[in-house]
Amino acid sequence: MMYTGLLLALVSVQFGQATVRGDDLFPLGVYWPHSYADDFARNEGTETWAYVDRILGELKKNHCNFIWACSIDTQDAKRLCELADKHGIKVGLLPEAVHHPMNTRQAATPRAVSKAAEETFKTFGQVKGVWGYVLDDEPPIAALPYLEALETELLRLDPTRPITTVFRRTEAVPAIQHHQFGIVTYDCYPFGHARDPNLPNTPASSRQFYRGVTELLGRQCEKRGVTFWVMPGAFQEIWGNWYWSKKMTVVAEPGAYLHWRMPTVGETRWQIWEGIAGGAKGVIFYTLWPERNFRRTSPDSPRDREQEARARSEEAGPK
Repeated sequence: MMYTGLLLALVSVQFGQATVRGDDLFPLGVYWPHSYADDFARNEGTETWAYVDRILGELKKNHCNFIWACSIDTQDAKRLCELADKHGIKVGLLPEAVHHPMNTRQAATPRAVSKAAEETFKTFGQVKGVWGYVLDDEPPIAALPYLEALETELLRLDPTRPITTVFRRTEAVPAIQHHQFGIVTYDCYPFGHARDPNLPNTPASSRQFYRGVTELLGRQCEKRGVTFWVMPGAFQEIWGNWYWSKKMTVVAEPGAYLHWRMPTVGETRWQIWEGIAGGAKGVIFYTLWPERNFRRTSPDSPRDREQEARARSEEAGPK
């Protein structure tokens, strides 16, 4: 299975409970992009919800207690939360109603904040299995005031459910220093492929980068009274043209190269412990299922010129 390495990393790690903003949970979990489930179920010849139920069971057996659910509509979100609750897994949910207005070309007004919070609470306030809410995935700095106001309003309506947002390093610093977010999640994917000039590309430099940034953000969070979570990488990504075969194997075409590499099982486990050493009170791996190429779906579909140019750039490598 494509997520075997991640499960092997999780299986050796168990935690006692730690208090996180009033919730007795140390999340050890995975990023769950629900829209991918149909493809993987179909590839196994299984009905989607039977597949989802089985995967949740496997995650629980491997000491996963949390899924970060996104790319999911309201009805599927309710059903997923019910199934997760059956397995004793908490759900951090990115609801449809809270998507940042910048993504839907609406104004980020106080009314937009109130509407998003009210719709979310009305829809999920009584749903079992919802641990709390996720507000955004790598938002721009311009979105931080809106997200802060949305978190404040949601906590007013639903004070028992914690809230987090995942930030890149460049947005995590102002989010910690200049705003009032209760839980800041930082995504750090340090393992670049050999000779890739855009990322740390040796095991030693990758470890140094991950350790340095998590320790820095962990100290800043502690100073500001913010709970710090880390989202390490357990995936690989190709730059250039590629597609999934009918059997869902990845076919990389000439000119493409591996940008992020999949960490080893040892490196995956190391990211957990190093994150905790840096002050993290939660660890959520990106991602349970591998990336999907929406731009090029078969060898017969048009080649992606943007990806092609990206791979040919003088700064891209290896050659």
